[in-house]
Amino acid sequence: MRFYKIGMMLLLCSISFAGEIINIQTSGNLESKYTLGCADVAKIRNIHTPADLYKSLASCIKEENYERAIYYYAVAGAYGYFDAYRVSDKSARQAITVLKMLNFQDIEEAKKVKFLEEFKKHRTSPKMKETCKSLFKLGKPDYYPRYMIEHGIQAFTNSKTDGLLENYNADTIWDDALFKYVKCEKNAID
Repeated sequence: MRFYKIGMMLLLCSISFAGEIINIQTSGNLESKYTLGCADVAKIRNIHTPADLYKSLASCIKEENYERAIYYYAVAGAYGYFDAYRVSDKSARQAITVLKMLNFQDIEEAKKVKFLEEFKKHRTSPKMKETCKSLFKLGKPDYYPRYMIEHGIQAFTNSKTDGLLENYNADTIWDDALFKYVKCEKNAID
């Protein structure tokens, strides 16, 4: 009898139901407003969101321009970290993971591997200090993180808030993005 119950449970667990999956999105969810392509990194401004930057990062990897890709990755990561810690809806923070998945899915595996190899080398090279100086000079984001806020569950609840934490400390979050997430050394930005 015991084996019968186990067998039935396994059988039931293996049955897939042909249900319809409906994807509901809000306007602005993961929205990219600017198309940079694999532009020179000097064109990056603090108005560019991770939705813009991950798209550009993917373009750079496809073009095998790994040096630019690394900088786009650093900025997108720092800005994504900053946004995640200023939005009130924790479910919205998944936007960064989804952006990475969507933008990396069409890149050849060999190019992804090469990018990661180059990124690992960069992190321990003198170029990392240059990346950190450039990030510091670029400054914290100067945009409303709609791409992230509209990705969260609160976007469907008609919340009366703007989606940002009350009284968040932008300077502290930016420092954390630079020093904890990107892992810049404090002397790199002096």
